Amino acid sequence: TAGNDGLKLTEVPPDPSANSCTGIKIDPPTQTLTVTAINPTTGLYGEYFNQYSTSIGFIPSNWAVTATRVDPSINFQFGNNAPGPAGIGVDHFSIRWTGYVTAPVSEDFTFYPKADDGVRLWINGNLVTYNPVASSWKDQGATEYVTTPITLTAGVPVSIKMEYYENGGGASAELRWSSASIAKNIISEAYLTPPTNVLPPFVTSPANVPFTVGVVPPSCY
Repeated sequence: TAGNDGLKLTEVPPDPSANSCTGIKIDPPTQTLTVTAINPTTGLYGEYFNQYSTSIGFIPSNWAVTATRVDPSINFQFGNNAPGPAGIGVDHFSIRWTGYVTAPVSEDFTFYPKADDGVRLWINGNLVTYNPVASSWKDQGATEYVTTPITLTAGVPVSIKMEYYENGGGASAELRWSSASIAKNIISEAYLTPPTNVLPPFVTSPANVPFTVGVVPPSCY
């Protein structure tokens, strides 16, 4: 059982009518596990790649991920600096952000991805189209694209994915939205959540606690 004081393992002997076992032995009987950090529950999951390509329709699943982190929002002005995660240089990298966006009101929303260099955006699994229609996956200075309006329902999360690459020179990546009642602004972490299966709820030290479980006596079962 788990609680605020940790994880408790309770010994429950096997059915005595089916064998001669008298109990279960856990070795070692006690362990110390320290929670060192709580992983974020808001923002988007960023996968950072130490490579890029201008000829792909999306970042391939077989690309090796160099680093990961949860970013509160997509609001980066890297300039001529590296983005931060270890192993990613100043140029020639890609980022894939994934998670969910939840609108606070039921309205049509317009999204505004802006990047130097390339950018693509998917909402609810669909690659968005721009108005006017344009190709955004290319080397370019900081350029903002405007999506066609997308209907969102208040409180209902929809999947979101934004891919970005930096070739050379200055670098930036931003994502805004607007609706009839919400002024155009960066989508804040209050409306973003990472995928549920990418991070445990907390970080522990040590990361793994080995133990063995056996029956008493050892040959009874």
